[in-house]
Amino acid sequence: MRNRPVIAMTQQVQVVPARNEVRDCLDAAWTEFLDACGFDLIPVPTRVANCEAFLERVGADGIVLSGGGGFFSLEPENASPEREALEARMIAFALRKNIPLLGVCRGMQALVLHFGGELARVPGHVGVMHSVSVLSGLPGHERVNSFHDFGIPVRMLPDSLTPLALADDGTVEAVASRQGRCLGIMWHPERCAPFAARDIELFENFFCRG
Repeated sequence: MRNRPVIAMTQQVQVVPARNEVRDCLDAAWTEFLDACGFDLIPVPTRVANCEAFLERVGADGIVLSGGGGFFSLEPENASPEREALEARMIAFALRKNIPLLGVCRGMQALVLHFGGELARVPGHVGVMHSVSVLSGLPGHERVNSFHDFGIPVRMLPDSLTPLALADDGTVEAVASRQGRCLGIMWHPERCAPFAARDIELFENFFCRG
């Protein structure tokens, strides 16, 4: 009998021409972070034939859209159309089945694009810690890490997403969907050492308590 929630997570795609390989990649720290949250991690292959059937087979209790990489419309040299198509289907599946879905950094950007928003280049958000203003639901998250070139100015956020936190420059650092159970954060909880108790609590509350 299973007593730990199963979280299905998307992966970054890396092309290795010298070996004629296309690799799915995921930071090993994610396994450790989700274990600290009391969850089991199942990576979702980018080329899975039917992601909806895959998620049903593994009994996914929640979905995480991971970070890393870009989008073909913005950075074609750093993007995977296959991953974009997969994640679009997974968002639609989560909304249809009312499964909690959390987007991290690029994963939050994927949510914004899915709901009709836009991205813009934002300076000063790569490899830094910065403060945020929490608007709702994220106690303790007044300072976060940052590893992204593209962000979401408030004016580019679609009406279907509610901003939960803003950076000092006015870009959106966290969102929640008005439809379904979707959450997005622009920081990387797996890159904190040690893991932050506030991030563990955030994941526990989101995936286990609705």
